[in-house]
Amino acid sequence: MKTRILMLTVVSLITGFSLSGCSWFKKDPPAPQMYETAFAPQQGSIPVFRIKDRNDVREVIALARSLSSAGRYKESAEIYLDAAKRFKSSSGNFKIDCKMAAVREYWLAGNPAKARQLLDELEDEQDIYNRASEADDIRRLRAMLRESENLNKQAVAANSN
Repeated sequence: MKTRILMLTVVSLITGFSLSGCSWFKKDPPAPQMYETAFAPQQGSIPVFRIKDRNDVREVIALARSLSSAGRYKESAEIYLDAAKRFKSSSGNFKIDCKMAAVREYWLAGNPAKARQLLDELEDEQDIYNRASEADDIRRLRAMLRESENLNKQAVAANSN
């Protein structure tokens, strides 16, 4: 009888430990330690995404975005234009989106003339249906270019005085 009670107690303890996950024996994980981060002065180039398959549209666009985030806007614009030529979509929106991204990249690169020329080409290529859906975005891009040109003119006038 005593053996049976002892066995039931041991079995119930083992079952209890396994069901509770032996939480009495678990230690709290160590608190994360914070370190000061020091950056090298005039740090070199920022890592850029590398392409494995030049015919994979996702990789090509990821490269263009990576170049843009690294401040290499002109190269990014050229990749967007290449993607617009090489890859097709059923609605044709991919080509338009790539060209609009290239306009933005040329603007960021400090080449508003090329951005304006590309924007004019974009408007000329659109049919009546695309023009209605894309008109707001193109107007915003054109306004952005106009405002930056006005700001540049004001800065030049202020510096000449």
